[in-house]
Amino acid sequence: MFKRHSTFAPFLLFIAILTAIALPLSIRADEADDLREKIAETQDQVEQINKEIAQFEKQLQEVGAEKSTLQAAINELNLTRKKLLTDITLTQKKIEQTTYTIREIELDIDDSESKIERNDRILASALRDVHAADGESLIETILSNESISDLWIELDQMEQLQNTIYAQLADLRAIKTDLEEQHTKQRSERENLTAFKDNLAGQQRVIDENAKNKNDLLAVTKNKEAEYQALLAEKQAARKQIESAMQEYESKLTYILDPSRLPKEGSGGLAWPIANPILTQGYGITSFAASGSYGYDAQGNPNPHRGIDFKASVGTPLLAAASGTVRDAVDMDKTPGCYSYGKWILIDHDNGLSTLYAHLSVFNVSAGDSVTTGQIIGYSGQSGYATGPHLHFSAFDREAVKISPFSWSNGCKNAKVPYAPYEAYLNPLSYLPE
Repeated sequence: MFKRHSTFAPFLLFIAILTAIALPLSIRADEADDLREKIAETQDQVEQINKEIAQFEKQLQEVGAEKSTLQAAINELNLTRKKLLTDITLTQKKIEQTTYTIREIELDIDDSESKIERNDRILASALRDVHAADGESLIETILSNESISDLWIELDQMEQLQNTIYAQLADLRAIKTDLEEQHTKQRSERENLTAFKDNLAGQQRVIDENAKNKNDLLAVTKNKEAEYQALLAEKQAARKQIESAMQEYESKLTYILDPSRLPKEGSGGLAWPIANPILTQGYGITSFAASGSYGYDAQGNPNPHRGIDFKASVGTPLLAAASGTVRDAVDMDKTPGCYSYGKWILIDHDNGLSTLYAHLSVFNVSAGDSVTTGQIIGYSGQSGYATGPHLHFSAFDREAVKISPFSWSNGCKNAKVPYAPYEAYLNPLSYLPE
């Protein structure tokens, strides 16, 4: 409590508050500086690795454009492995960078909490003294000073002290707001760290799958070009038969689409299933479809492309286009001679849509799993029949798409496949962001 006989008591408390406020709170300042240096250094490394990945992508495009030969296929697998290993290095660097960032945030949180605790003590003491001073009557204040001059000095000091307290209260509120933001950022970075670690495990599985594909290719072809060309011809013939069987079966199904159960076109009911999407084939009668790649209907017209394709080198993370439940995740390649979707995932969404992701290299989910928008559900590849690694993405009316063994196909009788009436296939671009 202020001693009223001392004109300088409020002034001394005022100086004490200002001094305490001005004292720099530097919790492990050296560690904080070191972390900032490491974060910047890691960011430089990330940028350099991204350049290396871009170079691998360019080389893979060049290899993919070469004539289909066994050596070209092996070269592509080897180059893909190098690119995948670089992807893993990038993820490891992101884990390292995120770990540094989390520690930096922890230091900021400690600093803010220390400031709050310190300011709370100072303000509590100051407010108690101000309250005690306010409890004195004006006549007591006058009588406690020896002169009118001392009285005015003390009153002026009291006013300065109260103004300082009000300002410090405002600062304290700002610190607490910053602390809440720091906690939010910390939670976000921890989620990022978990995602990066999960991604690292998935990328390692892609590496293993790449090695298996190379060994399988060499075993089947006996490292002979003639055997490789025979394998290609077999795949192409099987694929055409499978496509024709699928189209013929689906053409006999009937369904009346009810648009009221679906998101409005252009509403953005789906998110992009891949980061930085590059469309390589659209929906409907594309130039590729017009060439008869998907077979012909009973009238001799080329069948349309019932989905869209995205550029995606092997190992590209694939993202759930909306929250929902995985209806199934199937590897059609387990059925010998079945060259179709390869590894695929079908997800049912709450908005009335279902989405299909095909030609994967690795699954991250299983039937019955719940997924959220943007969650990594698997990694791209070129399983099944694909002229190159990419993501095939289809959208359906959820009520109409079914899954059953491909019993009407010669090569895929034991493999499960998603199918739907023509009317239930939807153009994904109608529901993706502009």
